[in-house]
Amino acid sequence: MALIKPQAHLYNKGEKTKVKVFKTYRELKKKLKEYLEENDEVSVYRSKRSEWGEWFENWGLNAQRKPYIKNSGWS
Repeated sequence: MALIKPQAHLYNKGEKTKVKVFKTYRELKKKLKEYLEENDEVSVYRSKRSEWGEWFENWGLNAQRKPYIKNSGWS
């Protein structure tokens, strides 16, 4: 099983602007709100413990300015 490091793909106006790589998912989650306030959408790609493959999550901000997962699944 290959370990996929957690990555945040930042999108502005539909175009990918940056890719940030983290050691752990926890570190990524700490920076997530900051990234969402600067960008329209953030897509997170990572591996899950004891699972094979790559998991994705598309994040956005709700009306209360809190991060939420728009959709997720295996890619």
